[in-house]
Amino acid sequence: MIEKQCTCGSEKHHRNLYDGYGIYLCKVCDDCEHNKLNNYRSDIMDRYDTCENIESDGDWDGHWE
Repeated sequence: MIEKQCTCGSEKHHRNLYDGYGIYLCKVCDDCEHNKLNNYRSDIMDRYDTCENIESDGDWDGHWE
């Protein structure tokens, strides 16, 4: 298995970073995680409630062409 180095230049192994809902954000290492998180809202790692309903527009069948 080839270990990938982080793109920040630290030469450390990177890992995938996910938000509070498990959505992929970026690749980080211990050296750059804080700086990369600064590009997102401060609550990105939290699961928050919303009162907005998500409604289908009825046109999409769930498959990409």
